[in-house]
Amino acid sequence: MPDKSQSPAVRSLLREQSQQRLKSSRTDLDKGLEDTFPASDPVSATHTSISAGPVQAVGEQDGSDRSRRTASQAVAHIEKVVRERPITAVAVVASMAFLFGATR
Repeated sequence: MPDKSQSPAVRSLLREQSQQRLKSSRTDLDKGLEDTFPASDPVSATHTSISAGPVQAVGEQDGSDRSRRTASQAVAHIEKVVRERPITAVAVVASMAFLFGATR
């Protein structure tokens, strides 16, 4: 029985909570379905694997090897310049960041 000293809002809240407790008595089937939820999702029709492409013989070079080597050399050169002139490098990066932010 509700306490008369409680406000109507508190009584309403208590009544609603007791109704929710009664509704929340789930069956074992409902609980089992919730516990296995990811397995109940539909199977994806797409594949996420990436094709490896043709395999090359050892010693055979293609453009990707040359471009990897060129990129590696470029990174090494940039690291060397940054180590020689760190303040200039920071100023260049700050300027580029400002221009990028100003254009957004």
